[in-house]
Amino acid sequence: MDPEDRRAVRITITEAGRAIIRAAHEERMEIFNKLVEHLGEEDSLQLAALLTKVYSFFDSKVPQESEANAQGDDTP
Repeated sequence: MDPEDRRAVRITITEAGRAIIRAAHEERMEIFNKLVEHLGEEDSLQLAALLTKVYSFFDSKVPQESEANAQGDDTP
């Protein structure tokens, strides 16, 4: 329990949990590296550029639209 806010409970990750996170990260990186090998350098760079554009879109547009919809404004 949080001593300053009894509604909150503080948790920490165990060493076993950290090991699971590390293993999952290593597996993701291995799969990602295989994807890069499969695509080759040029396509990998193009994919990275496109994913950056996708991230920028969601980072800038989606929160604004969600806010507008929450306020009842349905204009894009």
